[in-house]
Amino acid sequence: MPSRRRRKWFRSKASNVEAQFSGSGNGARDPVRLGEALATTASQKGWSGAMAEGTIVSQWPFLVGAEIAAHVHPEAYLAQTRELVLVADSPAWATQIKLLQRQMITRINEHFGSKRVAKLVIRTHAGGQRRAYRRGSSLT
Repeated sequence: MPSRRRRKWFRSKASNVEAQFSGSGNGARDPVRLGEALATTASQKGWSGAMAEGTIVSQWPFLVGAEIAAHVHPEAYLAQTRELVLVADSPAWATQIKLLQRQMITRINEHFGSKRVAKLVIRTHAGGQRRAYRRGSSLT
């Protein structure tokens, strides 16, 4: 059992403290959804570009389909210019993506609900099985 002195001190401190309730309106202490909290933190810390790149990369097969995803993959997302850099396995796939560029940009932006991508930069794979053909040499 606490002594009288201790109980008196506790009561006097408790009566001087005001209750900190946010009331019925929106306040800084009200709970928020996790997605909203992460989006706010990302924009404050400047992580939006990196998170956008990670989201595009992780959902790439869903966004473009399995066949295109097997031959073309995202290499980088430049948030300042809103460019998505893609690497194609061959020049034929690079040409195909250039033809589908507008539809792909529209689909990506519709999926994310914002104009996240404005331009596609398409490159071919530098290494790999491509060989330069020289006059007089065989292709095999």
